[in-house]
Amino acid sequence: MVVFLYFVGKTMYVTNGVNAAEAFPYDTRETAASKLKTAVDAALDGVDIVVLKGTHFYDKKIEIKQGVVIHGETGVPEDVVVASQINNPEGPSVSINHPQAKVYDLVWDYANIKSG
Repeated sequence: MVVFLYFVGKTMYVTNGVNAAEAFPYDTRETAASKLKTAVDAALDGVDIVVLKGTHFYDKKIEIKQGVVIHGETGVPEDVVVASQINNPEGPSVSINHPQAKVYDLVWDYANIKSG
């Protein structure tokens, strides 16, 4: 039996757009994930996901199932906008399904969010 173990750092970064240097575990600004969904899907409980300044678009449902903290880098919500490009979503485009998950200091634009 082969077991693969991955180390995910305490902090992950998300940039707004294509990042040629994108590399798991997205633990520096230079190797930041290009999409929020990518970082969320790779994160484990306790990870801090820092969304870098700018407008971030997503076109697939984001499901937050881990006890992660997601926040904008500057502390000013208007500096970080996360905007849905999902056409006619069936159900929420963002769901937060963990009691310890937290999201703050960013603006969700055109999002249909379900918490709980």
